[in-house]
Amino acid sequence: MDPLNAVAFLTSGCSQRCASPIVIHGGVIAYSSADAVYLYSPVVHKASVATSRRQSQLHGATPNQAHAAGASTEKKSTTYPLTRVFSNGVNGTIVSFHLNDDYVVCATSNGRGIVWRMVDGEILSGKAVLDSVSDFFRREGHPCSVLVSGKYHILFGTSRGCVVSANMNDGVTMHNVRLSADGATDRSESAVGRVCCMVTSSTRPDIIAVGTSGGFVCLLSLHPANGMKQNAVVKAFAMAAPAPSDKGNPFGSSASTVTGVSGGTHGGEGGKETHLPAVSAGRR
Repeated sequence: MDPLNAVAFLTSGCSQRCASPIVIHGGVIAYSSADAVYLYSPVVHKASVATSRRQSQLHGATPNQAHAAGASTEKKSTTYPLTRVFSNGVNGTIVSFHLNDDYVVCATSNGRGIVWRMVDGEILSGKAVLDSVSDFFRREGHPCSVLVSGKYHILFGTSRGCVVSANMNDGVTMHNVRLSADGATDRSESAVGRVCCMVTSSTRPDIIAVGTSGGFVCLLSLHPANGMKQNAVVKAFAMAAPAPSDKGNPFGSSASTVTGVSGGTHGGEGGKETHLPAVSAGRR
């Protein structure tokens, strides 16, 4: 295994309040301070280093190879200079941010979601869908987490346990869902707390995992036409109540719970709960 080497030192000069202040995308490093997002892009430097024939032979090269190499080798090094700053329109403190090849997005402490165009840093405020999202924040809580999923979908998680998506491709389509503790968003509105984080995969941007302050992980599916739906909820940090049947359980009464929705793939039959024993390591 190769040792870890420092490749960059980011000197933005500002304190940060964001829960995850570093995002790496496609080799680009982005850092969030309290009121701006700083973009550092890689620059590769090449340099020729003179090498004697004796040094080449010590490194395993034959005399013919050393002569053919012209008695010099090329070394590459990469630096990450500051290339762009996104701060226009920020009022308050940045509490979450994310980016892809086209957009840089942040949520601020005063309840706003700001979208910049990556190529020139221009604020995209003319799209109707962003006005709809702002109205949604006034009804369902301020944004506290943000995620750019795929190429065009921007998702915001709110302080009241909702997730709303904006389709930047057509500029008008918005989908939203209220997260539920029992995994059935169409039958219940069980509180899960505020949305703390959201993550997706580049290979499956239509599946989003959402973590909440109530200790829940909700799995969502997003479709441009069919909307957004909660498929399952994992009660990762829930503690089950003691029961007589736990006396013979070597794992005790602590358990994690997975609740699925009818037709889902993460919880067996819809509406039923599967209790998975969680083993806690203790000192021996």
